[in-house]
Amino acid sequence: MPTYVYRVKRFDGSLGESLEVVQSIRDAPLRRHPRTGEPVVRIPQVPMIGRSLTEHAGGDSSGCCLTCKA
Repeated sequence: MPTYVYRVKRFDGSLGESLEVVQSIRDAPLRRHPRTGEPVVRIPQVPMIGRSLTEHAGGDSSGCCLTCKA
């Protein structure tokens, strides 16, 4: 199952604590933090299907993509 990244959405609109949640792709996105009840938003991530970071970066993570900044 995929792992999704969420961030707490503060009352002033800024983003707070992040959390990773393993969910089925069929599950609705979370609206509240599972422990605190604070509102959360899902953060888009680059998919890494079937590869490790080392394979993705060709053994070197120096600027290969947006998630591997130089």
